[in-house]
Formats: sequence, C-alpha cells, structure tokens
Amino acid sequence: VVLGVVLVLAGIVLSGPGVPGPGFLVILIGLSFLALEFDRAERLLEKAIVAADRAKDRAENASRTQKIAMTTAGLLALGAFVAAAILWDIPLLPV
Repeated sequence: VVLGVVLVLAGIVLSGPGVPGPGFLVILIGLSFLALEFDRAERLLEKAIVAADRAKDRAENASRTQKIAMTTAGLLALGAFVAAAILWDIPLLPV
C-alpha cells in the first residue's frame, strides 16, 4: 500500500508542468498496486486505462503533419537538454 501511494504521488509530480517524464505511466503502476487492496483504486485504474486507450487511439489517428510536429518538438526538447547539460557541465553519472 505504501509503495502504491508513493508511486501515485511520484507520478503526479512527474506529470507537473515543465517536468518531462512518464508521469501517467507511474500513476498507473501505483494505482495497480493500490487496486490489490482497495476497490476505489481499482475503479480509478479502470478509468485511467480507458483514458490511456483513448489517448493511444488519438495518437494513432494523428495526421502526418501532427506526427512530424510532435517528433520535431521532442527532438528539440532533447537537443535543449543536451545543450544545457554541456553548457552547465552536468556530469553523465553522479559522483
């Protein structure tokens, strides 16, 4: 139960604005742990899975222009991260 709560809270933090990361996936994993003990968490998990399926369908039905725009945005974000890491001399591994 504690692990489920921690994962859901971490997922919420990862889903925050300006924070890149797999927040929704972490929330789903946390809810799956909580669903083993609580009926309400199981209902929330079912709703979240339906929402994830709808998002997947929207992504699959995106036009070519939308896919190119999202890929470009992702690559620009990755490039900005790499540039910031080089500019501020962020080590690859913590020492």
